Amino acid sequence: MYGDYTCLDCGRTFDVPHRWTERHGFISPPYERNSCCPYCGGDYARTILCDGCGEPITGDYVQIEIAGKRYCDQCFLMRSLDENEKG
Repeated sequence: MYGDYTCLDCGRTFDVPHRWTERHGFISPPYERNSCCPYCGGDYARTILCDGCGEPITGDYVQIEIAGKRYCDQCFLMRSLDENEKG
């Protein structure tokens, strides 16, 4: 099963991050709100799955407009017209 978020430390995926509020001894707001990976407590990012390799994408990606497919930078090769010409 694939979640909406991927931990940047342990690599596990999950649907809901662990959230908590730090009051630091105060009885009224503002409070500090925090969230982390529910498995290891690390940082996480919202992710989507690459339609090429199936791995989570945490950064830039290419989306093919007509098909709606999304590819990571490892599965998509960007070339210029000059590279295709034979000399």
